[in-house]
This record gives sequence, structure tokens and C-alpha cells, in this order.
Amino acid sequence: MHYKWFKRLVFFLYALVLYCGWASLDVLVSLQYETEGKNDCISTITGYNLCFELTCIKVIAALCFLTATGLLFSEKKVVKKY
Repeated sequence: MHYKWFKRLVFFLYALVLYCGWASLDVLVSLQYETEGKNDCISTITGYNLCFELTCIKVIAALCFLTATGLLFSEKKVVKKY
């Protein structure tokens, strides 16, 4: 892999982690204002299971963070020297 594409991939993964953070805040606001009770996870407006969406967002963010960090630590093995 070229170093230029390596940097872009790592940047994209970290940007995706930030986007997931923003998306989780959006889902938390939806949990607060679109559900009837504290333990209710189903949105009254859309009918989506917001707790499941929040869990998926957290898993995606964690996987992207771990992948990007692992790539940074193994940069010398991944990037080809030309």
C-alpha cells in the first residue's frame, strides 16, 4: 500500500469515529424526546429501536478506532517502500 493511501485510510477511519460520536449524540437526543418512558427504546415518531441503533454506532466507532490505531502501530509492515 502506498503511504498516501495509508494516510487517507487512517484519516477516514478516525473521521468515521468522530461521525459516530456525533450520531450517538443524535440518537441520545432522540431517546430523550421521542420515547415515552425512561426504559423505552422504541421511537414514537419513526418506530425505530433507538437502543439498538446506539449499540451499533458504538460498536462501529470502537472497531474503526481499533483498526486505525492498529494500522498506525503496524505502519512499517503495511506501507511498501518504493
